[in-house]
Amino acid sequence: MVGKPVASIIGVGCTTFGNVLSTPEIKGMTLQELYMTACKEAIKDAGLNAVKDIDAFYIGNYLPQSSHQLSENSQTCDWLGLQGKPSMNFATACSTSNVGLGLAAMSVMSGKHDCVLVTAGEILDSQPKETAETVASTPLEREPLDIGKMFYWTMYGADTIYDNYGAATGFAYYGPWQMIEYGRRYKYSLEEMDRIEYMIRRNDRLHASLNPKSLMKETYEEEARKAGYKDPFEYWKKTNPFGAWPVRAKSFLNTCDGASAYIVCNPKLAAKMTDKKPIDILGWGWSTTNTPFFEDPLEYTSHKLAYAEAYKMAGVQGKDLDYLTTHSCSATMAELESAETGGYFKHGEAGKAILEGRTLYTGDKPMNVTGGRHAFGHAWSASAGAELYEIVKQMRGEAGKRQMANDVKLAGLQNEGALFHAAVTILKRR
Repeated sequence: MVGKPVASIIGVGCTTFGNVLSTPEIKGMTLQELYMTACKEAIKDAGLNAVKDIDAFYIGNYLPQSSHQLSENSQTCDWLGLQGKPSMNFATACSTSNVGLGLAAMSVMSGKHDCVLVTAGEILDSQPKETAETVASTPLEREPLDIGKMFYWTMYGADTIYDNYGAATGFAYYGPWQMIEYGRRYKYSLEEMDRIEYMIRRNDRLHASLNPKSLMKETYEEEARKAGYKDPFEYWKKTNPFGAWPVRAKSFLNTCDGASAYIVCNPKLAAKMTDKKPIDILGWGWSTTNTPFFEDPLEYTSHKLAYAEAYKMAGVQGKDLDYLTTHSCSATMAELESAETGGYFKHGEAGKAILEGRTLYTGDKPMNVTGGRHAFGHAWSASAGAELYEIVKQMRGEAGKRQMANDVKLAGLQNEGALFHAAVTILKRR
């Protein structure tokens, strides 16, 4: 039996995901300005007066090295007119803005607050400009950030005492073992697995091309044609080297800058506070592990535990969901593993469904219609909030040309942070 709502989402906001050095919509923005852009959209979306209606605000950020800010609360409260209101900073790496849903819901469930604003953001592609005179200058002066340095900082979330950076950052954790085992266990050839890998990223690119806030706007077919290929799968194979065999380089994520925000309120007050259709939070689950993070490479322990906790609280099962977004981060196999661990598909069936086009926004089992961490872009703590933004828009019927054919009444949001904080939230359209 489906459970009762424990909290409701009444407003969402999201910046364009891109690069603050070059993307027109966010060019020149500081991290605080990214937060405020997303927050103001969420406040406007809900139709609230921030000073009057918001009781508390939470801020998520994982990589303070690129902003030179360890706690943004005091720098942002006045931008929102929330001086004197309670606030907190939090981070669980790439699951941060999913975890924020549970934190805000607990605040509402306790009766302490009726309305909580949550935002999260990252700048990953640039850093404060280094000078000869000082260690670093003001964050207003920025220069490109070497991706190796950025990932080195990112992997502070791994076990740097008893593990090592080479193992922690190895993309082998996120694909090759699982891809080989998936094919072996469920009778897919490596050629078929390569095509599944291609189809996932091809779908991501298609979905992102329909979303004006995404990092990548060009479909894979368009890119192939520009390179002189009629068959985009041939283009995939011939111009896309293996990053960690048999996973190809274009399976991996694309880092970027951006922020997301949402407003969580008491479910009894939701309909009174906004004219928009409330999206109810039915339950959530979290699970934290360290390496090695699975016993079965096709069923991550943290994912299994987080799904089970969320489903129990919400009173649903994976098969009940109309839509699922998964943390398809460093390799495509994460999409298959999570969808099957969460029961959205039976084990071994997700690959076939992807080949048949069922996971597209036009299909009967849609997944990751933002374009995921590959094509919408990955801004660490902000990305789960961007996926929540899409879920809310889809549930309200406000997604425009990317509106799913499937009527989404019940959705799952699954994310993972670093190695390894899994978070699952179950959402229902009222």
